[in-house]
Order: sequence, then structure tokens, then C-alpha cells
Amino acid sequence: MWDMKRTIPVEEWPRSRTVLQFRLRDVPARTSRWWLVVHGGEVDLCDVDPGYDVTAEVVTGLRELVRVRRGTGPGRSCCAPGC
Repeated sequence: MWDMKRTIPVEEWPRSRTVLQFRLRDVPARTSRWWLVVHGGEVDLCDVDPGYDVTAEVVTGLRELVRVRRGTGPGRSCCAPGC
């Protein structure tokens, strides 16, 4: 999750607030929910609900998320530039 926070291309995101909620199915409940908040060129990663409306929710396993981030998973095409 911290890698995503560091590498989000904020210059390509809308200037309005975007909130991505991640629910990881295969990790302990206390560490299974994360919120990535992009707003005004800044990125925040929260492990508690920041209280904003969620723009999109990602429900997956940790292993699948890592594979997609590395470009080796089934969703690799969605991470391609220009997608």
C-alpha cells in the first residue's frame, strides 16, 4: 500500500478528491482495510476510514494486488499507461 502511495501519478488524477477503498480478503481484519485519498496533488494513505465518500472500492487478496501492481497478474492490462 505504501508503494502505491509513493508512486501514484498525481499529475494525471483529477484535482477533485478521489478515494479508493481497498478491502484485502486474506489478511487479518485489523489490517484488511485501507483508503487511498488523492486530492489537490497530494496522496494520503489511511488505515482508518477518513470519512469521505468512496469513489471506487477494490476487493481482492493481497497476493493478487501485488501481482497486478508488478504487472504479472490477470489485471495487468488495467495498469498500462493510457488505460
